[in-house]
Amino acid sequence: MLSGAPPHLVVIDTESVGDQAGSLVRWLQNDVGVPAILMLGPPAHEQVALAVSLGVAGYVITPVSVGQLLATTEIALIQGLELQRLKESEQQLSKALAQGRETSTAVGVLMERYRLTEREAFERLRGQARSQRRKMAALAKEVVVATEVLNQPAARNRRDP
Repeated sequence: MLSGAPPHLVVIDTESVGDQAGSLVRWLQNDVGVPAILMLGPPAHEQVALAVSLGVAGYVITPVSVGQLLATTEIALIQGLELQRLKESEQQLSKALAQGRETSTAVGVLMERYRLTEREAFERLRGQARSQRRKMAALAKEVVVATEVLNQPAARNRRDP
């Protein structure tokens, strides 16, 4: 439906799209990641309830002045950018948490295998990553994957009588 870069915000006139307003807003927000403002015609009470249930970035009731529409649009754009920033921050934190878990697991593997303290195992992992000019998280992931691969046959043999 959209070609090229998606818009930052969409204003939807509910009188023009009729019953499709709800599915259009859901598609824009969930699939495209674009906030929407609804222009609602009278009687607005039921339509306001629809707008609230859809979680739109804002709504205006027609007839609307240019000033009202501009103010609503500005607020919706600011909220949309803030929401996007929060989603990106969440993704970065999730990635960092996953990498932290892998690093901790790799340190534990090194501690067990080489009888090292936690600090010694961490320094060995970091030193190896530096000597290979790689990110520590990437090396830690390799250690974890290799350990899982090596442990698979042992786990199968223990289950077999």
